[in-house]
Amino acid sequence: MTSWNKRLTLEQHKEIGKELHQIRNRLTGLVLKVGDTYPHVSGLYKCASEAVNALDTLRSRLDSQLFEEHREIGTRELTRVYYPEKDASIENVNHG
Repeated sequence: MTSWNKRLTLEQHKEIGKELHQIRNRLTGLVLKVGDTYPHVSGLYKCASEAVNALDTLRSRLDSQLFEEHREIGTRELTRVYYPEKDASIENVNHG
């Protein structure tokens, strides 16, 4: 069996989703600190923001994969795996 034929269990998705949510919240705080400290023209804020955007892309793609792999489970339960609560930091950090 190739790795592509493998899939994560629902519990594995939940663990990854929780960790990525926490990482994103911490990373967003760091982005704001960088943005408040260094001028945006330095490129540091842009680089930090891109890290958050990359993490968002990963969460989104894993969320889609979860729905593809676990169709038999209700949508309501799956919806909160990668986005476990109302996420105030979900707003794109490139607004500054």
